[in-house]
Amino acid sequence: NVTRLFFYETLDELITASDFGSGTRIYRGRIAITWMGNDGTRSERINERVAAAKAADRLLTVRGIDASFALVTVGDSVSISARSGDAINVQIIMEKLGGGGHFDMAGAQIKDSTLAYACELLKGAIDDYLDHDIAERK
Repeated sequence: NVTRLFFYETLDELITASDFGSGTRIYRGRIAITWMGNDGTRSERINERVAAAKAADRLLTVRGIDASFALVTVGDSVSISARSGDAINVQIIMEKLGGGGHFDMAGAQIKDSTLAYACELLKGAIDDYLDHDIAERK
């Protein structure tokens, strides 16, 4: 079946997806944040940004999650993929970090950053959005 072939993944892609899953945390009760550092052992064929986008997509399918963010180390930068349903505008959150996109799909790249620092910046941008941006629109 040709349709099934479209959804197949390589073993490297499957392993990368499971690496993201092991680092997932729920933030503020309805936002999933996951991350994966680059330990140098994965094949260079894996596109970490694509893997992050897939991880963010998958997390959005979890019941009760309104937005998801997947962070990955790429060289000396951290790339963030963001996804949402209709409750949270991830474009605004990513713009706070120098990125952009659309209401339900956005991203950012934080140069010269560690994963831990990028995660703290992301949490600050999420807090700012939830505590100020949404309140100002009401």
